[in-house]
Amino acid sequence: MQSQRDQEKQGLDKIRAFMGNQQLVEEVHRFFDQVLQLLGKKILILPIDDVDTSLNRAFENLEVVRRYLTSPIVLPIISGDAGLYQEVTWRAFLHRLTKESDFDSPGAHRRAVVLADDYQRKVLPLQYRLRMPSVQTYMRSKNVLLGDVGSGRVPLEMFHVWLETLLNDQTNGFENSFLPVPVWTVRSLAQVVAKVSALVPKLEQALNMNIDAKSLRQAILMPDVDPAFIDNFRQSYQGLTLTSPERERRNSREMAYSEFNARMRNRFTQTGEREDIRGLATALTDKVFIESLCEHFSFDPAAGKAYLVLKAKLAWLDSGKRVFDTPLFQPLQQSDESFDHFNTAHDLSDWKGRLKDRTLEAWLAQLPEQTILPYPVPERGMMISVRSMRQAQAFPATPQERLLFEFVMHRNFYSSSKTAAVVCIGRIFEIVILSLLRDVTVADLYRILNEAPFFSVNSLASTKTLQGDEGESDNGQDELSRDDESVDMAIVELVGQINTWRNSHALDALRVSPWLVYNVMNKTFNQAWYFNPAVPATFKVDETFENITWVAKMAFHSIWAAFGSFEKGDLYGLPEVIATVNVGRGRDFQRSDLYRQNITPFVGASSGASEFGAAVGSITYFLDDHPLKRWMDDLPYPEKAEKDDEKSSEDDSTTIEAWLMENFGSSTFRGIRDKLQKLGMPEALIKLAAFEHVFNDGRMRRYFNEAFGVKR
Repeated sequence: MQSQRDQEKQGLDKIRAFMGNQQLVEEVHRFFDQVLQLLGKKILILPIDDVDTSLNRAFENLEVVRRYLTSPIVLPIISGDAGLYQEVTWRAFLHRLTKESDFDSPGAHRRAVVLADDYQRKVLPLQYRLRMPSVQTYMRSKNVLLGDVGSGRVPLEMFHVWLETLLNDQTNGFENSFLPVPVWTVRSLAQVVAKVSALVPKLEQALNMNIDAKSLRQAILMPDVDPAFIDNFRQSYQGLTLTSPERERRNSREMAYSEFNARMRNRFTQTGEREDIRGLATALTDKVFIESLCEHFSFDPAAGKAYLVLKAKLAWLDSGKRVFDTPLFQPLQQSDESFDHFNTAHDLSDWKGRLKDRTLEAWLAQLPEQTILPYPVPERGMMISVRSMRQAQAFPATPQERLLFEFVMHRNFYSSSKTAAVVCIGRIFEIVILSLLRDVTVADLYRILNEAPFFSVNSLASTKTLQGDEGESDNGQDELSRDDESVDMAIVELVGQINTWRNSHALDALRVSPWLVYNVMNKTFNQAWYFNPAVPATFKVDETFENITWVAKMAFHSIWAAFGSFEKGDLYGLPEVIATVNVGRGRDFQRSDLYRQNITPFVGASSGASEFGAAVGSITYFLDDHPLKRWMDDLPYPEKAEKDDEKSSEDDSTTIEAWLMENFGSSTFRGIRDKLQKLGMPEALIKLAAFEHVFNDGRMRRYFNEAFGVKR
């Protein structure tokens, strides 16, 4: 266009004012011909990037292409958003159709869309259009290399795997637990690479060790395990099809553990090579590096999830900070204006519905409209009457039992007219995670004991929580105070046992993933509403202590099984068969789906699973002998619950009827063949394997064979 400042130059609009359109087209063609003669070429290729960048000129730019670049010696290559081109074009036509009158606007709109379609076909012929690969395709490419010009040799695929490992660690991706790298355009990819370019030389070391992208994640997370060992384990463990007899598959699994453990005991490692691999793993916890990437994603609206995880990693590198004092585990902190620019796709509407009339309306009204990640409803907990609490105070318990009781009992809970107490599992969860991260002190446990349980209503609400009028009146809180002398003894004992346990497993070297813990938290607190319902306790007064202490055991089992459900997977060569049932009362937890499917792949001395779990650094394995669990193993099953179990013959979580209801919505085998067929072969095989893993019953296999025509 004509420049008003530079009179020596003439724009296209001025040229057109003195020259007919056809003559101008010929002159442009002649100009291109002269350029080709000068260059000694036969065709001129004009890459035109993002015609739509300037939206107010987008249609005019397309018009230039249509009028002046339709020459046999010119090949224009236009990139951009085809949908946006279409939008710009029909709006331009609609403006021309309605410029003088808005009569029949709906009809004009339809005609403008049709005209735009025809115009796009002319300017951008369909037969020449190409759909560009997504940026994820590039990030999985072995042909795009990173490094200095002329010497770059690190495949972009390896860089992408490293970033995925940084965010996900050992989390298997099941139940929406996969966190993608927040890179959606080539430009954003280039910016991330520029931000962390110092990582490229470290990845080159992996190439020198003949580690490919497929094995890189395993090498980083398990530097002492040869990736080939995992491949061999996978082939042996999953070598037989899911339609093979259970006995043969069990033998195959035991053989897989035996061979893997033998390889690990007899392996010969090059010290220098192992140190290079550990260097890759160390980069995952390099504070300067994580700060740099965290800062980068803090400006990206689409990177909110990654930012929360990286911010939590930084918080955990600071040993002086509290474990959950970071926005990843505190959704209300995401209402800060520094989070306003992030994309949000989840809300806390469930909180308002399930906590209505149970807390201050003013607090509920202040909840953020949306959050970056989904969160469970905070735990309200089971309310215990003052009379029951007095009975529990007098219960003859050991110091260990008394401390477990105190961990789940929260006394500082006010109703409209009195003091009351509720049962919550947040302290058990916090102690487990804290013990995985660092050595525990007596001060840590006292702080946890004296504060509201993690992710309870009381811990999140800005003031004292109001409850209804359940329970009995009380003149004060003194009668509900704990037996400090007994608790003091147990705290000192537990601290010593936890730190000894950490030392025995060398957990100072354990890297705990905030993303894994977030998923475990979500699952555990969603299940807590079932085994610790937010209703007044219904058990007899003299059974209060045992029932409340049993909640601590159910909480630990739920946490343990949740870790197993998010660790078990292809990273360790294990099949994708995960139990998702609730922990239930847990009288015989080792017979439940949760234990058999989620925990036994990493735990079991006779099968060799424990040795395997130790070698791969599984948290599920480490929790098998956690001091809290050892204390809970000796808890007696509550007498009333035991009588109820006798009436129902066995725990619901292990009955075939309950399993069928959970997985197929019916407690009988009626119609199971059609349901399996509807699922399709892959998913039906998973259901079959899960069923046979728990029950010694051949009916599911029979219906499976009928559904898919499998010969017996």
